[in-house]
Amino acid sequence: MAGANKELFMTTRIPMTATIALNATTSNVINLEKKTLIGFQMPSAWTTGAISIQVSPDGKTWGTPNNEYGAATGSFANPTVNTPYATDRDAMLPWQYIRFVAGVAQGAAREITLIARVFE
Repeated sequence: MAGANKELFMTTRIPMTATIALNATTSNVINLEKKTLIGFQMPSAWTTGAISIQVSPDGKTWGTPNNEYGAATGSFANPTVNTPYATDRDAMLPWQYIRFVAGVAQGAAREITLIARVFE
């Protein structure tokens, strides 16, 4: 469908997991394929510090996503354990690969629950 006003229709939620290993700051790379990250839930334990989402078109070159106004999005200064966070869908749409980066090394392996959807 051509046109700038095409609406996106969501399909079923797809849960995924990103893991930050013991003493690490960066999660495994998540290949979203045709999905878009729309939110995540913090694990039940977290070594205090920020968390941010990095994006990549190829799984090799990483950066912070920006919204349509050029403002950085995907950074959370003081995330709370067991708390769900929404992401900026429009800022996440272009990216196939994502990873999470903690501000400090984690004292144990941490699993972050991701929620993605396919948009048509």
